[in-house]
Amino acid sequence: MIERILELGDETAINWMNQQFTLDQIKEVLITSKRISTKTGIFYAKIYDVNEHKLECIQKPFIQKQNRF
Repeated sequence: MIERILELGDETAINWMNQQFTLDQIKEVLITSKRISTKTGIFYAKIYDVNEHKLECIQKPFIQKQNRF
């Protein structure tokens, strides 16, 4: 739910989220989510005082190397 609110929520939804969830819960989702956009992640990292370099959403995507025969 936190991911969707961060990505799609308006001011009312953000205020509701801040009342329903702890700051630690919101930060944990922000840091670990790979579903939110980079732009959203960086924006909320500034709002919630999270180091941008910890965000999974801005890390290079995992590409599995395929064996070719």
